[in-house]
Amino acid sequence: MKNNADKILNAVIGGFTGSFIGVAAAKYLRFRNNMGLYLMTSAPWYVSLIVPGIACGLIVLTAVIIKFILKNKTN
Repeated sequence: MKNNADKILNAVIGGFTGSFIGVAAAKYLRFRNNMGLYLMTSAPWYVSLIVPGIACGLIVLTAVIIKFILKNKTN
């Protein structure tokens, strides 16, 4: 069971991290292609990454804590 849980948690960590990197890259490319639209607003282009970044960080942190608990529970 530990091996399956470890694989699932690794997939969750990798999936959410990769998803956030993809979202950040897409927003950056959209900014580079339409710079004039972002210059009209008072906030920088990366402000829209705060909420997804916090959500991704919480999920990854939770998965790491679960991995730590499972590792210490079996030893």
